Amino acid sequence: MPDLDDLPGIIELRRRTSGDPRVLVAVLDGVADIGHEAFVGADVTVERTPWTGESDPQEWSSAHATHIASVIFSLSAAGVDGLAPACRGLLLGAGVDEDTVLAEPNIARGIEHALARGAQIIHCAFCSPSQTAEPDDLLARAVRKAESMGVVIVAPAGNDYGENWCVPSALPTVLAVGALADDGSPMRFTNFGSKYEGHSIMGPGQRVHGAKLGGGTKVEDGTSVAAPVLTGIIAALTSAVLQSGRAINPQLVRTVLLDTARPCTGPGADRCIGGVVAVDRAIGVLLDGMTVEQARAAFPEL
Repeated sequence: MPDLDDLPGIIELRRRTSGDPRVLVAVLDGVADIGHEAFVGADVTVERTPWTGESDPQEWSSAHATHIASVIFSLSAAGVDGLAPACRGLLLGAGVDEDTVLAEPNIARGIEHALARGAQIIHCAFCSPSQTAEPDDLLARAVRKAESMGVVIVAPAGNDYGENWCVPSALPTVLAVGALADDGSPMRFTNFGSKYEGHSIMGPGQRVHGAKLGGGTKVEDGTSVAAPVLTGIIAALTSAVLQSGRAINPQLVRTVLLDTARPCTGPGADRCIGGVVAVDRAIGVLLDGMTVEQARAAFPEL
């Protein structure tokens, strides 16, 4: 998707809010480059987590983290329109190489770390392939703790053509995000299947624009770039609800996004997980007092 503003409702969401500093979004990824121009003026901090040791992060992990964080927090002057640039960002360098990225106990530590820092939304960029979707006990407990605290965890469904599950996105309280191509169909590699039922959604995952490590911008494909689009949307909608005088409630936002999603249609619809994110409908329910049914009628299928 060359421009996220093509997603129905995004322009209206940008009109209503750019985010709110009372909303803290933690991003579990590599060590992002916050010296990049995309983050000038943004309230983001990088924190290297202690369990990754003192080794230098691999370039691919920092490049990934920089791109993903910019989708959420970038200011438009840098050429990337972040979805919630006025929210606070805690960018946790929780995975710097293959070992730390894939180790489920490390993902658990990252979630616990973010909760201890007061994050209300956690973007988990990690996707540990699994044939069973049964998580390490530490990770299962961390995810349950987040839910009990009202915190939303967003994670990519993975890019394995449905050949396995991905943890933590396969866990039922995590919002799993699949990737849509520019034509609205599921991308061929996006994971799918029963373990994602009831807690998943599709977002734009082709040619998503973001910051490039070292300067400038680039586009990337995959569920890893579809997921921060959903994280940014949740952060912005949570901010708008807060700015309307109500309490911070990202779990409510998550529920409304799932309830209002449009059904997948066209080629590959059987590989869709959940439905297609419908920001216009979610605004109607969360901010304009509509019921889900009213929002569906007001903003019909495309």
